[in-house]
Amino acid sequence: MIDIETAIAELKVRWPNLRHVLDRADAIFKIHQAGVSLRRLARELNCSDKTLRNLLRARLASPEDRRFARQNKISTRELIRRAAGKEQPPPPRCSEAARFERTKAARHVIQVIQDWVEKTGLNKIHQVQVIEEARHILKKAEERGTLPRGEASPDLREADIIMQCYPKEPKPANTELAELICWHGRWMAISTYYLIPDDRGWDEALAMLIRQLKSK
Repeated sequence: MIDIETAIAELKVRWPNLRHVLDRADAIFKIHQAGVSLRRLARELNCSDKTLRNLLRARLASPEDRRFARQNKISTRELIRRAAGKEQPPPPRCSEAARFERTKAARHVIQVIQDWVEKTGLNKIHQVQVIEEARHILKKAEERGTLPRGEASPDLREADIIMQCYPKEPKPANTELAELICWHGRWMAISTYYLIPDDRGWDEALAMLIRQLKSK
């Protein structure tokens, strides 16, 4: 079991000297497997979540492609492209406990989000549309590498996090339903992202909530 705080501190010192993408990939892999989210690592290393995900994808490349990359015979982009088709390695045994904790946290946040969305006054169909819009916004931001950095203060209550994420744009009138759904979707997207510190935990939580609402 590694000392996470020490490992992160040492990695921050070594990071500027790790010039090759595969060296960086190997460096973050062990810490990430120990339970540190890519979001936190990105904040500590002053880079984006997407950059770190690409590093881990590159690590899955075949030995031959990894050798080609180190010999500069293929680009980093080509290495990642080739690695994308490789089968993911089986998760470590400890991931079962981590998965349980993620699911438990997601269920708690689902209840918080459900309570909030019910207060919008929208009917069930439109509530589902708000959640789908929030999920779409987060997925697009992830693809573009524009997800927010950082995490909410652990001292903040869920309700405080939601209120601090209140959109800057004025709330549309109730008669402008499409705009109202998009507005609530933006609010929910940023709130959910900060409510769930785990990587892509937001996607699991929103998907679970959509299934719950549709089953009612």
